[in-house]
Amino acid sequence: MNALFFDPTENQVIDYVGGRSDIDLRIVRAVGDARARFDEDKLRMMRAVRMSSVFGFELEAATRDALKAAADQVTIVSPERIAQEMRGMLGVRGQTTAAKLLVDVGLAAAILPEIVPLAKLPTPDGSRTWWDLTLATLKELESSVPVPFGTALAALLLDVGQVGNSESAQAGADAARAAARRWRLSNEERDQSSWLVEHQHGLRDGANRPWSQVQPLLAHDYGGELVRLCAARAAALGEPPNDVDFARSRLALPAKSSIPRRSSTATT
Repeated sequence: MNALFFDPTENQVIDYVGGRSDIDLRIVRAVGDARARFDEDKLRMMRAVRMSSVFGFELEAATRDALKAAADQVTIVSPERIAQEMRGMLGVRGQTTAAKLLVDVGLAAAILPEIVPLAKLPTPDGSRTWWDLTLATLKELESSVPVPFGTALAALLLDVGQVGNSESAQAGADAARAAARRWRLSNEERDQSSWLVEHQHGLRDGANRPWSQVQPLLAHDYGGELVRLCAARAAALGEPPNDVDFARSRLALPAKSSIPRRSSTATT
């Protein structure tokens, strides 16, 4: 795709590498020797995953093999460039494929190792792994794209607290903050992703709990995103959306009568 040229004078595409054929076949293929291309620029490995997921294309076999062989070297790339590629993968249609590919080709082990153990960790009922549930949650979020990067990152890290049998939302929030530092994310992206992971269970059984416990979460600057995330998780679990419906009904009320807005820096 990136090796095609356009001649505006002749109004034609110039293709020296068979790129138009690959587009027709919906294939992402490195130009020439894939390993040599990745050695020239390690970020091309991230771009290969992004292009494949966003466009719904397949990674060509030799390109995929070369990517897997060189995946651990991606950390040579600056954190800011890695973060930019992640922003292009998450919060958009195809984010579920992107997350799966990052793990399958080994890039996640280098840039987001916290999620890798989830692929071998079964849920309590043994019906699937926590990684399967993470992917299902990301897939449900795709129905409402575009999604803020902080929300999509929270969905990706939602179950990290299950590693080590800690079952701790705080552990997941710590992982979100660690990723933010690693990739040098903005304060907004760090705060949003970590807050959402930390409060992922905050709306549970909200209609039957004291309003003083639920109101601060809905009043928070990220309250609407928390409802969106909880809706995706409930759908992924196959649970009835009672808690989400209650929260949405409250959010729909005039702010003065029910949910005066609070700053994202307020303690909840």
